[in-house]
Amino acid sequence: MERCPQCRATLAPPPEWAVCRRCGADWRLAQRIEGQARRLEGETVAALKRGAVLEARHLAGQAMTMQSTPFNRALTGFAVDLASHSEHGR
Repeated sequence: MERCPQCRATLAPPPEWAVCRRCGADWRLAQRIEGQARRLEGETVAALKRGAVLEARHLAGQAMTMQSTPFNRALTGFAVDLASHSEHGR
């Protein structure tokens, strides 16, 4: 998160950006959620490397519920497609 979603002010680098200097909005919860989504992305990639496709699909879905980014959408689409193919024996 580079800008405050509330007032669009540029946020200080982490960890100082937890509270916007301009409007005072507290983004600590959003920061934790963003971190959890990144962790789940990493776990999704690790599961794919292990060949655990169904686990990867589940992890990617969890990450998407926390944060929808272009990378997350692509990763989720890939995991869902791969799981669909593996479930159908292709």
